Amino acid sequence: LCKIGTGYTYQELRELRERLGENLVPAEGSRLPRYILPGTRLEQDDKPDVWVRDPMRSVVLQVKCYELPECRWDKFRAKFTARFPRCTKIRYDKPPSQSMSWDELYDLVMNSRLNRSRLGDAISAHLNGEEIERRHRRRGKRKQPAAVDVLHRATDVSDVHVESSLFQLNGAPMQFCVLSVEDDTIKAQLETEIKRHGGTFTQNPTEETNYILAGPKTLRVRSQMKTGLYDVVHHSWLTDCVREGRLLPLEHRHVLFAKPETNAELERRMDDYGDHYTQACTVASLKEVFSRIPSRKRQKKDLGVPSRLRDLLEDAEAETLQTRFSMFHRCKVYVDIYTKAGNPGTLIKHSPLVISASQILMHGGQVYDEIKPGITHVVVDDTKYNHLSGRRAHGELSFRSRALQALRDLRHLESNVTPKLVTPKWVEESINLKSLQDEEKFAPTWWRGDQ
Repeated sequence: LCKIGTGYTYQELRELRERLGENLVPAEGSRLPRYILPGTRLEQDDKPDVWVRDPMRSVVLQVKCYELPECRWDKFRAKFTARFPRCTKIRYDKPPSQSMSWDELYDLVMNSRLNRSRLGDAISAHLNGEEIERRHRRRGKRKQPAAVDVLHRATDVSDVHVESSLFQLNGAPMQFCVLSVEDDTIKAQLETEIKRHGGTFTQNPTEETNYILAGPKTLRVRSQMKTGLYDVVHHSWLTDCVREGRLLPLEHRHVLFAKPETNAELERRMDDYGDHYTQACTVASLKEVFSRIPSRKRQKKDLGVPSRLRDLLEDAEAETLQTRFSMFHRCKVYVDIYTKAGNPGTLIKHSPLVISASQILMHGGQVYDEIKPGITHVVVDDTKYNHLSGRRAHGELSFRSRALQALRDLRHLESNVTPKLVTPKWVEESINLKSLQDEEKFAPTWWRGDQ
């Protein structure tokens, strides 16, 4: 299914090796163990140093991952692989016979009962089945039947009548795939309009798909971009077409990703900021074009690196950077070392959090002086709020309320990034154990009660 290189300490790895003992054999040559399915082709980086002689005398790993996308059939024969996997626990208390089977994993992925952020919890729940079962019995909840998630379910349009041929080309209906939207109601509205105006839709893109409609750039959308087979268009283009009553030509503001031929057509008709070479402009259209032109500071920063290339570089970076001084390379952190957030002149020089900020920078992270979209972590001193009382702590309480409100507001932004609130202990433990630790274990005590 995957290879796992993070989440455990050297001491845990040493103990695992000692427990397995004679059940490990050196991996020599290209011969694979008999329990590896025929046809599996391992790349050089995928070949282990040792093989487990008998899997039924091995141990179970509890793994947390971001997503389970499909992979090349001869890469991992399980058909799926884990994206950014991390070992959360080595389960010596579980025999291999109680681990998740391939059929159970396949059903979990196909049913899509849970969103990405809950997938790891579902697998953990499987490993702790008896405990979870007892807890649910105490609560008296009914077991919910397995169902496809609403965002992956086709809208029932059996009662929708075709009113126009807006989404038809040469008499044939256009096919759309609504891949990611802000909520399920938008998806239902889009698919209803597609049917009403003569088009068809599918839940997975096919050879007949004309456009993929998307909103947020989720991992599923990005994986389709990497194939280069489809034009990925913001769903606002479809609603604009319905409002105008005609099939509008694509513009840069609509396109999230374009095939080479579509890119060539866009370059022929307009410049990089969407200003048409032949169409007359208006005051409103000029203002819209100017709003898409980045500032000089932003231009200098992104010079020569298109956004799509930056996405590819980020994925490659995540797979290759494994040194101890790059463990925070995906972290954008606000450290509470200012009396007034956003004002570097109010730095508290003797705050113990200054050390945490330096450690984050030293290990590849980015430190900001304000809470803003894109922030992944907020580091606060938990002891600062442990003994709040009366007017003396008015300033601290004020920050606490502002922090709570700021983080809750960020949850509703299009970036889909929910900042994690942690204490300096999270930074220290991650560095000491040489891997990012679970943030929930290091949340401030006052934050746990307010979530």
